[in-house]
Amino acid sequence: MFSDDFNPSPFKRSPFRRLMAKWFSWQDRALRGLTGLGSRITRPFFRLQHKLISEPLQKWQLSAEESRNRNAKPSLIRRVLHAFHYRMWRVSEWMNEHPTYFRWLTTPARWLARIPGRIGMVLGTGFEGLEKRLENSRWLFWLGYLLAGVRHLAASAYEFSSAWYFSRDFRLLLGAIPALLLFCPLAYCMVRVSFQSPVATASRYRKAAMEAREAKRFDEAQLCLRKVQQLGMFAESSQYDMAVTAAAQGKMADAIDTMQSLVDEYEYYPARLWLVQKLLSGDVIKDPEDAFAAAQAHLDAVLRIDSRDLGARYLQANLWARSGKAAEAVQVLTEISREYPPANVLLATIQRRQGQGRDAQERLNMALDFFDKRSQDGDMSTQEYLSWAMALAEAGSVEEAERRLDEGLERHSAEDNFPAEVAGALAQLAARVGAFQPREYLRLLKRAIALDPKDEYLLSLTYTAEQPATQQETLAFLAERAKVAPLPVEVETALGVMAYQRQDFVEAREHFERVVDQDQTNAGAANNLAWLLSETDPVDLERALKYSSLAVQYAPERAEYRDTLGQILVKLRRWNDAAQQLELAVNGMTETAATHRSLAAVYEQLGNRELAAAHRRSAAQGR
Repeated sequence: MFSDDFNPSPFKRSPFRRLMAKWFSWQDRALRGLTGLGSRITRPFFRLQHKLISEPLQKWQLSAEESRNRNAKPSLIRRVLHAFHYRMWRVSEWMNEHPTYFRWLTTPARWLARIPGRIGMVLGTGFEGLEKRLENSRWLFWLGYLLAGVRHLAASAYEFSSAWYFSRDFRLLLGAIPALLLFCPLAYCMVRVSFQSPVATASRYRKAAMEAREAKRFDEAQLCLRKVQQLGMFAESSQYDMAVTAAAQGKMADAIDTMQSLVDEYEYYPARLWLVQKLLSGDVIKDPEDAFAAAQAHLDAVLRIDSRDLGARYLQANLWARSGKAAEAVQVLTEISREYPPANVLLATIQRRQGQGRDAQERLNMALDFFDKRSQDGDMSTQEYLSWAMALAEAGSVEEAERRLDEGLERHSAEDNFPAEVAGALAQLAARVGAFQPREYLRLLKRAIALDPKDEYLLSLTYTAEQPATQQETLAFLAERAKVAPLPVEVETALGVMAYQRQDFVEAREHFERVVDQDQTNAGAANNLAWLLSETDPVDLERALKYSSLAVQYAPERAEYRDTLGQILVKLRRWNDAAQQLELAVNGMTETAATHRSLAAVYEQLGNRELAAAHRRSAAQGR
């Protein structure tokens, strides 16, 4: 039989249709409830108005009329009450005659009554459009299906709360005010206790310490961290933070001792990773082999705790790459490159050294793509900025690498160790520039020294001090640095040697004097200073004797130092002492002609003509 009951909806007789029917039924109920909510909200206001104003005014009006009709003379109290009632009656009459002034009480109630109606209109409009969208959307259907249980709970809670509220008398609600006031202190205490616990207090002190450290207020940071220790909370992490703060203050020895104690007492692996970074940078142990061995021991301990720690595995690969174990480094970097894309930079560097140019370029492209995407997010870490700069440098874009380092330094300047890491990256960029651009090499090194005045960076400046194009600028820069802090002994020694080669003997003296002042056991600097004082103007033989004796004291096996002392004693005409030192020197030197001539002159003065003649013959023969 033909039927005209046609419904093109794909959800006919489906759970969705049943759910939608319930949904729109609830929608109608909600709209009706919201529409009638206005009158229900205003009902307590009108009840309150009736109880507080209308009923008392009627009673007072009746009382005033009764008092006026009485013939007996009222008492004083009755007359006062009569006057008060009469005044209230006049106020009531005036309010009835001037209803406009009474709107201050009824207008807010009308406004409140309009709000539910407005909400209902907005919801109704939204529901009408939602109905069509739900009919054509599968995922919205399943969302509505899952939220059906939540809807029932919300509807039940709403019905209960509304029924309870509108069935209460306003006086009962007012009677609950004392209970509410009594509950407020209890609620305050419950909330306050969570903030006053030792853990919360220690957390606030620790946060204040971190903020003080970022602001370079190191004394305040140390004080807050000591307070955390007194509270007995975060023992390991608070000591770790104190060590990092001490390192930021320049107290590297104290920081290293604290980190080592954390490792010995608690096996605190963040302290081990910090020590590994310092060992690889040369801040703890100067000898590379010993530093690598100590770093490997720490990394082995960390990987025993967590063999999948990406940071530790990356440091281990870096350590192996530096110590010549390229195959092991490549294996580790290949394993972690998917989870830690910056590892592709170090992997590309190793592959390029091994002659795998195509593979290295692919790894670099992967790393650069990753960093480009991360930069768009705007939330890059310090290590990502450093790796990005190294990737750009490996690709040949040194200027772009420097810009990325500047960007990272601008965003993370408050982090304690990051400026020093940027300085190391700038030094690596300078090494890539090399000897072909001495001015650019000098500029990058000066930037690195401004961030972290490390001895190795200052020592690298001796190269630019030898180049004619950068010599004056380098010497002027080092002179300014010497006013701020003493230059390293190696730098002063190199500058002294270069000044001697330029025959600038006065400047050479100054450099070697500063070396001896810093390290009196430096026999080479003492010997060079003694020679300059005895051989160049202005001559000062007494000071020359002092420094030459110091050199022989700390290096008695060096024959050339004894030769310098003997020559000074000859000039002082101390013949016996000169003969003793020169005889010891001549037996350990290869070029002895000048020493033989000095010995011949000494023995001539001592009256030993035979030995004098023998030394003259040796000097003539050049042996």
